[in-house]
Amino acid sequence: MMLELFYVVTGLALATMVAALALVLRLRRLTRGGAIGRVVNLMLVLIVLFTLGYLVAPWMPHLPVTASLFLSAFVFLFGALFVVVVLRVIENLVRQVLSDLKL
Repeated sequence: MMLELFYVVTGLALATMVAALALVLRLRRLTRGGAIGRVVNLMLVLIVLFTLGYLVAPWMPHLPVTASLFLSAFVFLFGALFVVVVLRVIENLVRQVLSDLKL
């Protein structure tokens, strides 16, 4: 039962990442070049790495424990980097809005 739940959750995560990949590709077309384009490209790279990790996840129960832990650690690292990038983008956006509104 737990293994089936693992596969269901992994499938949902993979579907979510494919949707995120489509969204970031659409955003990339809107933000060619410049500082925003570089950040979107970084987000694209991180989403691709997540997606690759999630594609490998169904085989994790069959991998040696050390390999599974290593893969999990990298997914956690890329997740943390992604969160930092998104928070920086939001921070810069809020600063710009506040500056434009002169608040």
